[in-house]
Amino acid sequence: MDIFENFIRLFSGERISNQKQSKPLEKPKESGKSKYDDDVKALQDKYGDLNDKKITVQLQELLDVVPRERRRIEAYSGLRTYLKNTYGCVLNISSRKTKI
Repeated sequence: MDIFENFIRLFSGERISNQKQSKPLEKPKESGKSKYDDDVKALQDKYGDLNDKKITVQLQELLDVVPRERRRIEAYSGLRTYLKNTYGCVLNISSRKTKI
């Protein structure tokens, strides 16, 4: 149906249905694997159990354990949130440029 047909139907009082037939939504397949699983494994190897733990680490040391392309503290914000929500683990990262 083109725009002109819709225009004519609109002014003639005819109902226009823009809804298309769609398939029922499929649930996304959960692989049970988080994008942080490798990072968590590396941190567990270094620091042991992460449950309710507070870890303070230098950025350089963390880059050796859990490498990132962007070598900034902000690159670990997602991991920090994931650790806090999942394990109750607080990850504090400091660098030479961190102001006290």
